[in-house]
Amino acid sequence: MKAKDLMIPLQEYLKPENTLKEAVNLLRIAKRGEEKVGVKGLPVLDEKGKLVGMLSMRDILKAVFPFYLSMMELGDFTWDGMVESIARKSSNIKVGEVMSKVVISVDEGASLMECVDHMIKHNIKRLPVINKSGRVIGMIYERDVFFEITKAMLDEGNGDVNDAGNRRRFAAFCDGYGILDGHSNFLVGICSDHIRKDTQDYSRDIRGGIDACL
Repeated sequence: MKAKDLMIPLQEYLKPENTLKEAVNLLRIAKRGEEKVGVKGLPVLDEKGKLVGMLSMRDILKAVFPFYLSMMELGDFTWDGMVESIARKSSNIKVGEVMSKVVISVDEGASLMECVDHMIKHNIKRLPVINKSGRVIGMIYERDVFFEITKAMLDEGNGDVNDAGNRRRFAAFCDGYGILDGHSNFLVGICSDHIRKDTQDYSRDIRGGIDACL
């Protein structure tokens, strides 16, 4: 499974010159696939289509939270309706002023394991997918990664590396590597990106899968 196979093709994005009012409206009605479900974050692209940032719900919340409040107890410095008042005044702030400018992305050929690695290490829930020209072509969301993993757990895959014959051959190579039997089934799943059923050199392919995963 590669990033390009799991991603949702890019449909909605923001520009640095968009206002927060425009941004929150798009976040509410953005499409994922064929449905308008809303999203929690969108990539920000410049006039050349290059990725320059990401705007998330958290970035917008930070925009309506006065920075000085983080340095003191709220106490008497807040009042009922304060957030709503600041939100109205913040509606014309430009996206480029509040977006996150450091964005973790993946190449279209990145493996599923690489996507999981980025999400866990950087505590992020969405990844822009970049093609060879450096343009954003899609988004990978945490829930899509999660559902792909659950398919493997429930044996709902395509069977290429899950059939009995392949499992026996894979287990034999695991034994050759000194890997306990209990781990071989786990490795079948995580090495699936590296193993092809129809290959002239299956043993080389499996060794590549194991080496890449250990």
